[in-house]
Amino acid sequence: MKRLLIVEDDPAQLGMLKHMLRGHYDLTAAATFEEGLAAAQTSRFDLLLIDINLGGPHSGIDLLKRLRQMATYRLTPALAFTAHRELALRVSFLEQGFDGYLFKPVTKQVLLGTLEALHPISASAPEHPMRTIWRQLASLWHRAQPLHAQR
Repeated sequence: MKRLLIVEDDPAQLGMLKHMLRGHYDLTAAATFEEGLAAAQTSRFDLLLIDINLGGPHSGIDLLKRLRQMATYRLTPALAFTAHRELALRVSFLEQGFDGYLFKPVTKQVLLGTLEALHPISASAPEHPMRTIWRQLASLWHRAQPLHAQR
């Protein structure tokens, strides 16, 4: 069974995620940047689901940046979990190293489907094609912004 680290500071959201994922993943939950980092340092996870706004001085983006510095998590698939739906933020999440994102609220079907789609992306693979595609799309989007602003 794949090991999943969930970092989510909202107890209700965390409870809902745990309920939806129970039986599908070996779950470890953390509520803060510090707890998430400690869990990642003491265990090995196959997937990461990280809330963007952790309600403290550090964000989910900060946590992922820190994890990406560790050889163990350099290529581990990571999803941003957020209520923010703005296109610019979605592109930013991909640029910051996330492999995708999920919006709150999320259905069980979307949650499981998105996590299952990341299974082929393994930490042993040098670079998964989806990572390359996401980064190319983000690059194209940024290049198009000055053109859009001139209109």
